[in-house]
Amino acid sequence: MREAEVRRHPELLVPVEGATVAATRYEPPGDDGPHPAVLVATPYRKDDWITFGSWHPSIEYFARSGYEVVVADLVGTGASTGEPTPFARTDGERMATVVEWLADRPWTTGNVGMFGLSYGAWTQYATAAAAPDALGAIVPVSVAPSGYASSYTGGVLNPLKRTVWATEFQARQALPPSRRDGDGRWARVWHDRLDRLAAERPWLFRFLDHDLADGFWADRAVAPEEIGVPTLAACGTRDVHTASMVPFVEALDVEKRLLVGPWRHRMPEQGRETAVDFRRQAVDWFDRHLRAEAPDREPRSDSARPPVAYWTEREGGWTVGAGTWRGRDRWPTVGTDPTRSFLLTGDGLELAAAGDAAGDDDGVEGASPVVREREYDHTVGMESLERVGSVTNPGVDTSADDARSITAESTPLADAVEFTGTGVVTARVSATTPAPVVGVRVVDVAPDGTARLVTSGRLAADHRTGHSPGEPEPLPDSGEPVALEVPLTPTSHVFEPDHRVRLAVAAGHLPRVLPRREQGRLRLHSAPGERTALRFPGSVHEGGVSGFEDAVGMAPPDERVPVRTPYTSGETGRWETARTHTDGGARFEVGGGKTVTRPDGTSLTWTREVEASVLADDPGTASVRTRVEAELDHGHETVAVRTDSRVSRDATHLETRVRVDGTTVFDERWRR
Repeated sequence: MREAEVRRHPELLVPVEGATVAATRYEPPGDDGPHPAVLVATPYRKDDWITFGSWHPSIEYFARSGYEVVVADLVGTGASTGEPTPFARTDGERMATVVEWLADRPWTTGNVGMFGLSYGAWTQYATAAAAPDALGAIVPVSVAPSGYASSYTGGVLNPLKRTVWATEFQARQALPPSRRDGDGRWARVWHDRLDRLAAERPWLFRFLDHDLADGFWADRAVAPEEIGVPTLAACGTRDVHTASMVPFVEALDVEKRLLVGPWRHRMPEQGRETAVDFRRQAVDWFDRHLRAEAPDREPRSDSARPPVAYWTEREGGWTVGAGTWRGRDRWPTVGTDPTRSFLLTGDGLELAAAGDAAGDDDGVEGASPVVREREYDHTVGMESLERVGSVTNPGVDTSADDARSITAESTPLADAVEFTGTGVVTARVSATTPAPVVGVRVVDVAPDGTARLVTSGRLAADHRTGHSPGEPEPLPDSGEPVALEVPLTPTSHVFEPDHRVRLAVAAGHLPRVLPRREQGRLRLHSAPGERTALRFPGSVHEGGVSGFEDAVGMAPPDERVPVRTPYTSGETGRWETARTHTDGGARFEVGGGKTVTRPDGTSLTWTREVEASVLADDPGTASVRTRVEAELDHGHETVAVRTDSRVSRDATHLETRVRVDGTTVFDERWRR
């Protein structure tokens, strides 16, 4: 790895149709160019927040590995001009132009790859679908290939994801570029953007206007067959995007590898339970596909890595270091791999005999019909979150949520039960309202009673027939039970001997679900041949698991370039929940922030506070409030932005105010 300084060129301007893309070039040390290029395309401000605040370690690593790294603001964001089109395929068409522009620079070899997390991964899908000739490989981390899937999970709005994101996007759009060029371009970009914010319908409202998978969302999705370049993908079992990302990657008809770890929404080298040298794997991938030789590094090891590598968690999950990296040819799913089932019976959850994945009760005792029911409790979910914003969930006990749900659990296990792959809960339900949201959770209960979330899924009952216009179908008026196939987030988990498997079902999942308006009762049915069942790819290990034959090695992060950026300070985070005994209400709060200081001393301080609240028996009281505050301090001048939103079933409020040295220069309010 090269030791000299990486040179930064922040002044790149790339013409695209109807706009100009602003970009920064990170030039590799040495003068042995040209080099292949790696493009990072993001709406998260190349000059401060996303680079110095987060991705600087990866940028530095790639540059020191001999790559020209270019970080570009998407059209209409950061320092780029034009109209933004969040999550639209237009992102990819514009970035395809940037790819070809990079390939034509004298300092590149003409070969370009792409890298990035979250939105920076979406732009890779969209750009690959546009098929620029120079794009040779992509490395997307943690993103859904469909904007609808991440915004309306299971057909119901996920306010903790999309409304919070849209509020933050609004605040970013109100900020000026942090790098001030000599000819005042930055001011023109900012003033044009403020004019656009005042004149146009907020993106938060546009997302809420489209609660079905209509044409708006069709323009915000990419199909697997559109990807024609080699893909190294990574995602986490505690990330909302993984449920749709894994099947998407599995369906790609290109050279590919998939890494699935126990991560939240972050880079694999920054994981809590296990951290791996993903940056080196990405460099190996780019070496393999963007250049014929890499003489300054040791031989590539891609050929020795399995197509799918995944972390199997042990000891109840959420425990640092408690697990094993394993490898296989493809990701397991129900129906295509050996599948086991826990069936709901009068005695709780019963493990069906091997081969009885459909729940035909072969070998299961307690085969009489069972009906369990409960009033909708809209406070359920606060303790059952895989990821909580930027706060790291260490594995909170879910018992408080489980006590407010319909639950069934197994007896203490005599043998270890492994769940590896994408499972599904067949929930046979009826309800007193036509379209409840059904949230299911699989929980590992330790011998001491501690309960920890393993995986979960959600589905609006009327969306069992589809998410597109005309497809949703209410539950029948007759009250007859209907089978809902609720997909679970992919995972790999071992239920140890003496642990119990718990299935929890509720009409919602606060704050991942904005409740429907009607209050009612949910019934869970199970009868011989028509069982409510937890079905999962996996196996039973008699007596326990001492090791795995398919275990693989996974190197720790290469700290020659530290995995944490040196440009942040004052990072805070909190996650609080509260319940009121007088009215049965609940409140969820998460917040935090940090300061990012650029090399020139300019700083951006960013804080975000989110509050979700609801009464247990009154879904009409549900609301999600978000406040984002940002302060850009140049030393001689300070720009402060505050954006507030409140989303409920009946109304949405949004307001943004901008002050320069205490003087208000922008103050707008919107109502939907």
